[in-house]
Amino acid sequence: MTFLSPSIGAQADLRILTWTISSNNMASSRIICIGLLANTCIEATARFGMELGYHVTLLKDATAALSEEAMHAAHYIDGPTYAHEILTTAELREALACAT
Repeated sequence: MTFLSPSIGAQADLRILTWTISSNNMASSRIICIGLLANTCIEATARFGMELGYHVTLLKDATAALSEEAMHAAHYIDGPTYAHEILTTAELREALACAT
């Protein structure tokens, strides 16, 4: 599992991440997206990750937006089109605990 911080270049971040993983013979097929501006920065990173074939998890209580409407759109309208899972941090912790 890879934790990725969305920055000014989501595509560049994911390409670097993919190169690092492949050059170190590491296997990672999942990304967890958290951070600010769920409806812009987070969404761009997550969409590109999905296009690269990653399993994308969006943490709805670990993201923020500038308005309630933007948060609603990010989690309930746009999010389901790119995120394989939309969880809370408690749900993620529980899933990780069960996986180990």
